[in-house]
Amino acid sequence: MTEIMTKCAHCSDDINTEDDIFYGSEMNGNTYCETCHHADMNEGSVVMLTGPDYERTTEGPYRIIVGDWFVEDLWGDPTTNLLINRVYKSTDAWRGYHETSIYDWTEVLSGWTTGGWGDPIADRKQAFNEWAEGLFTGETVPPVNIAVITDPTSNVFSTAIGVFVPDEQVETFEQWMNGELDNLRYALS
Repeated sequence: MTEIMTKCAHCSDDINTEDDIFYGSEMNGNTYCETCHHADMNEGSVVMLTGPDYERTTEGPYRIIVGDWFVEDLWGDPTTNLLINRVYKSTDAWRGYHETSIYDWTEVLSGWTTGGWGDPIADRKQAFNEWAEGLFTGETVPPVNIAVITDPTSNVFSTAIGVFVPDEQVETFEQWMNGELDNLRYALS
């Protein structure tokens, strides 16, 4: 039996395509070993979708993980129904953040949040956190599709946030929010 060997595009480890677990990136066409694939997914951005077109799963809202090389749903299946773009923005030599967006969707909220640490800044963030938690638990049911995107930053205590709705549903979203957008914008600032 002939072994078919290739190398991981990231770490250069040998991959035996007959016996080893490996992953082909639909984003760039390269092949990655299991370890690099898992690292990409563990460090990825998360797109949580809710609304009329996205049913909740037993694990919560429908989720897509967006890495540098892979875009997969919670079960590891590639997603093809949304065009998602993720870029890294460097702020200096050792810091930066990711920015993720969805083609044909409009960002209606952006900023950052953190946990409830009890200081004034963290307390301000809780208005957004509670609103998002209502979406994720199903307590709040929106009339439009909503994507809440969490992007990793170089600050382990903060998460970048983008809230998107389909372009054609922006006006309905704003009407549904009934003036609460300014409060959420302040919370994310």
